[in-house]
Amino acid sequence: MWKYTAENDYPNISLHDCRISNVLIDNNDIVFEFDDNGFWILENNCQNPFKKTLRQ
Repeated sequence: MWKYTAENDYPNISLHDCRISNVLIDNNDIVFEFDDNGFWILENNCQNPFKKTLRQ
């Protein structure tokens, strides 16, 4: 499972089209679990150092 933690680090990434299979509260953290389709990061996103479309 891919795990990442950040606060306001990626203002260009929106999760509005993602399918979240579960949401948990762990201490002060909100944890999102995505279905097998995950989410996509496009090649032109400034936060994508690989410069190719990625599926997470």
